[in-house]
Amino acid sequence: MTEHQKKLCEIFAEISNNKSNIQISLDTKIRDLRLDSLDVLDLLMKINNDLGVDIAIENFMLCEDVSSVDAEMARIRNAGPV
Repeated sequence: MTEHQKKLCEIFAEISNNKSNIQISLDTKIRDLRLDSLDVLDLLMKINNDLGVDIAIENFMLCEDVSSVDAEMARIRNAGPV
């Protein structure tokens, strides 16, 4: 796991407050974290602030697990500025 991926997992753990006492990894299913709408907005804002990637909420909602979010972030970074 890269430092970037570790930071992403830390962000998910922080925002979810790990309510379900789940060990968060790249394989963690987002639905299992029981995030509410404000949690999702906080998560996207923290990803943008800490990792410099702005994920559209529509694209985030298509992600099933933390690994999918990481892949979406890579796709955004590779696309470059719009």
